[in-house]
Amino acid sequence: MVGRYIEEQLSSRPARVPTKVAAEYLGVSPRTLEDWRAKKMGPNYVRVGHKVRYEPSELEAFISKVSISSR
Repeated sequence: MVGRYIEEQLSSRPARVPTKVAAEYLGVSPRTLEDWRAKKMGPNYVRVGHKVRYEPSELEAFISKVSISSR
């Protein structure tokens, strides 16, 4: 029962993306994302072991946060 529930929840969520993909999406270099992480700025991320991953929703939230209105 619990296993099926977890599988359903995970399958309905967009996959977390690695730094390279997140950087391409944001239009910056992977090195820029690494620098931002070191400076505690940029989009929120998840570290699992040595791997860094970004939730697509966090990338969208970051874009919304740094967007400048022309009004």
